[in-house]
Amino acid sequence: MTPPGRPGSVSRFSYNLEARLRGVTEIQRLFRPGNINQICSAPISTQVWGIQQRFPNRTTIPIFEALEAYVGPIAGDKQFSRRMDAVAHTLWLLQSLERISLCFDVGTAKELYAARGIGGLGDSALLLVKLNHIYHTLCEREKKGLWIGALLHDIGKATGNRERHPIVGLAKLEKSPEIINAVRKAFSSTHTDIETETALGFIKSSVGEHDLIGALAITRDRNIFECALAIMKASPHHLQRTKLLDFLTLINFADIDAQSEQGIFTSQKLLAFMEVYSIIRHILESARNKRVDSIDDLINEKTNFAWWGKQRVLAWSRGDTPGFSNKDVEKMINQLIPNQPEQTELYQTLGKVSLIDGMYNFATSIHDPESAIKFLIWAAQIIKETGADAITYDTGFLIDMEITQRITSALKNDQDLSKTFCLTIIASEGKTIAQLSLDT
Repeated sequence: MTPPGRPGSVSRFSYNLEARLRGVTEIQRLFRPGNINQICSAPISTQVWGIQQRFPNRTTIPIFEALEAYVGPIAGDKQFSRRMDAVAHTLWLLQSLERISLCFDVGTAKELYAARGIGGLGDSALLLVKLNHIYHTLCEREKKGLWIGALLHDIGKATGNRERHPIVGLAKLEKSPEIINAVRKAFSSTHTDIETETALGFIKSSVGEHDLIGALAITRDRNIFECALAIMKASPHHLQRTKLLDFLTLINFADIDAQSEQGIFTSQKLLAFMEVYSIIRHILESARNKRVDSIDDLINEKTNFAWWGKQRVLAWSRGDTPGFSNKDVEKMINQLIPNQPEQTELYQTLGKVSLIDGMYNFATSIHDPESAIKFLIWAAQIIKETGADAITYDTGFLIDMEITQRITSALKNDQDLSKTFCLTIIASEGKTIAQLSLDT
């Protein structure tokens, strides 16, 4: 199911992308011939993009030609993520969504996913069948919107901006009437005007938030209560909120599964992914008949800041380090913080913060759970002292081995981290951000 064609080459294939999707039967079933090609060929401006040198003397180009011009690692710093153009990745994503549409039973799921992921996902067959059930709870009109959302999810990469491509992609979509009109035409035979506008709203969310569930379940970068509130604010209707959650879950699963030819999920990560889906659905259901003005209105005894903070600490301590269980991490925490109230305070502090940027990848990079816990204890102190909503740092912390070794050495030797890092406090979009850099 590998997409044909040479990654990174610039061609005019996007006028006939449907030819490369003949094996994706759901697209053939849901769309009329030409619908997908028209969307992919919608022109976009290149005036402010770094890739415009690839297209001299052209002020606009088809959007999927622009996407093919983007070549880079799909998962950023991850060593297992190969470099590919954004169209090849998108085609893999669509093929992944097709596989989920076929997983009606455990036997089929095992057959389709026995060799996928890291170590195979055959033992996660029940979770894959659950994803199939989510897919088939969508009506035919909703499925069309899902597939277009999946098709367009990475359009922000046409700007060359991988780090912020969901936000950039949403802005580009909202300012591209040609793309919107091509989508409306694809819906014209099956959707009323009201249904089309609803579908467009879901598609926009699919572009702007397509990494949401993974960012909560695996990297835990984002705050689960803020994300649940954002879903609620996206629609006043409970049914539409749950449908939007379904959209984001299916697209994000396929997006992660498409980060290499065989996918990068592990059974543990897939379990966490589906657990977060269930938790957000529970939060939405619990708030169904309540007035919700802030994330405090979503807190209860089961799902609260201390609970979310502990989930974050468990994930942020391990990263991708093999062989460490939750019990191993909890044992380390008990040794470092034997006082239970202090542990709870740590969890509450880390549960409230909007973002600690890339902490999961940071833990993966330093490859030492105890050092990661020490960093989190220090970060929590910074959050309390500064009132920071987010902590960010240079990507060199993740990819430069000399930097990570220096940080790991400081943590292992219990050095004063305030002498290792320089801290800058800035205000941005109503949030207080603590930026870390190395003290040179």
